Amino acid sequence: MEVALAILRRVNFHRLAPAAFALLLLVAGALPVGAQEEQPIYGTSSRLPALLQLAVALVIGGIAGAILKRKAEKESSSRADPSWSALRREIEERRAVEAELQKNQERMRAVLDTTVDAIVTADQSGAILSCNRAAERIFGYAAEEMLGQNVAMLIPTPQRERHNEYIQRYLDTGHSRIIGVGREVIAIRKDGAHVPLDLALSDAVVDGEHLFTAVMRDLRDRKQMEAGLAAASEQVRREIGQELHDALGQQLTGISLLAKTLDRQLAARKDDQQENAAAIVDLAQQAVEQVRALSHGLYPVNLRRLGLGGALQELAETLAHRLGIQCPVELDPVPSDLPEEAALHFYRIAQEAANNAIRHAHATRISIRLHVVDQHLELCVEDNGPGLPAPPSEIKGMGLSIMAYRASLASGTLEFASGADGGFSVICRRPVDISLPTETHHHAQS
Repeated sequence: MEVALAILRRVNFHRLAPAAFALLLLVAGALPVGAQEEQPIYGTSSRLPALLQLAVALVIGGIAGAILKRKAEKESSSRADPSWSALRREIEERRAVEAELQKNQERMRAVLDTTVDAIVTADQSGAILSCNRAAERIFGYAAEEMLGQNVAMLIPTPQRERHNEYIQRYLDTGHSRIIGVGREVIAIRKDGAHVPLDLALSDAVVDGEHLFTAVMRDLRDRKQMEAGLAAASEQVRREIGQELHDALGQQLTGISLLAKTLDRQLAARKDDQQENAAAIVDLAQQAVEQVRALSHGLYPVNLRRLGLGGALQELAETLAHRLGIQCPVELDPVPSDLPEEAALHFYRIAQEAANNAIRHAHATRISIRLHVVDQHLELCVEDNGPGLPAPPSEIKGMGLSIMAYRASLASGTLEFASGADGGFSVICRRPVDISLPTETHHHAQS
């Protein structure tokens, strides 16, 4: 039809229609049908005069030409109408925009699906709206299993049960400790395994609704490498500590025994040099104590023999004996599946926290508590000092950074808290399987 109308517009066929139709009728009337008689036209039994036939043909052809002309003019006028042209342009522009949007979406999806970091978006109710392939790989879920579910499914206990409370508090107050601030967290996979992540969380308001975007980097490879370096460092410390304890310590002990023997002999003879011998005994004994303390500081020799609970108990007794401070201890049975490396990091955190409380806070009381709470092993070292002068995030001291680093190596998290009336607490948590047997229970008060 489009082609026919184009031909009509170009050759003005409607003007030729009457003549063409008349010629067609004349030709039809002139053709013979049989050899003996003529075919009647229009139901007549004889041929009409040629003039009448021409007149009828012109009338019929004129009507047909007028119809064709009107249709061609109507089509031409509608296409020339500015509103029609504008509508057509708008449709073409919209199609072009939609095509470009489709390309942009495909580009964005390609970028998201090829990035090594997991990206998860959620609405203000916590429902997961989208995730990329890295998120599927890290968490072990297919995208269909995560979409529409609460993002708390990726968070271990006990933070999982409090997650909706955290979101609501942020929506009510606008204050959050993690949005806009990168931090290390522990997530949980579909198979129940815990995975350390570097989390960057952001919030955007779209159409009046909060849209949360979490970018997470898998830290398992880095943690494994750091753990290897830490293990190598601890091995060197262990060897030095054992050498001090077994070699130098034994030699100093021998010197101390000889000095005591000499002291007794000089005292028996009432020799004037007996006082010097007594001084040598005291110095030798102090050297033995210092070497023993140094070797224990380099590596807790009794950690393997007594376990984490026993080593913490010994640490408390040493602090109470050497410094004369109160050091109560509360110890739950420690799960036996706790790796030796994690136990060592817990001990080092307690040791560093206690030393900081003595050196900087001048504390007179340090309590050490080790409990299993909500499937987590929780170590808390609390002092009665004045507390921190500023939030922990604003303090750049090496002590807090080292403790946080050790907590991450132990696959745990570290928190700091200051009391309203003073005091400071260091809390380290690590997930454990509490269904497994536990090591010997230690519970004492020093």
